[in-house]
Amino acid sequence: MRPRSITIFHRLLIAVMVISLVQTAISWTSSQDILQADPTTRMFGSWWFLLGVSLLSYGIYALIWFRIVARASNAARWVFTVLTVLSVVSVPLNLANAVSGLISPVTAILMLASALVQLAALVCLFLPESRRWIANKGVMADPLVFE
Repeated sequence: MRPRSITIFHRLLIAVMVISLVQTAISWTSSQDILQADPTTRMFGSWWFLLGVSLLSYGIYALIWFRIVARASNAARWVFTVLTVLSVVSVPLNLANAVSGLISPVTAILMLASALVQLAALVCLFLPESRRWIANKGVMADPLVFE
């Protein structure tokens, strides 16, 4: 049995992936246009490149989800921590891009929402019950036993 915080993490990470899918769908055409406008990235402007990058990123998050929820992997927890920090750090850049018109305000709001939900999921991974569960490789410790 998983602790409640891991179950909440599980649900929040699924929410992050859904928000990200919606954001990708909404910004698909504008992402292609941005890649086509710059001569250095023009070769990456095709739909297959964006699809590949999107599938790769969703695959990475699915693997992290599996490794944490099903395998209680501490390494996956730290990889998720790094990705979350990168996501949160990119928020001001995304907001600046929205103000300058490079991305739509809806896209920026979805990116912000995704980063905040991802941050909430990260907090769940560092709660005491989650840390104990991961340290015990997915086995719940008896709360009556002092460590």
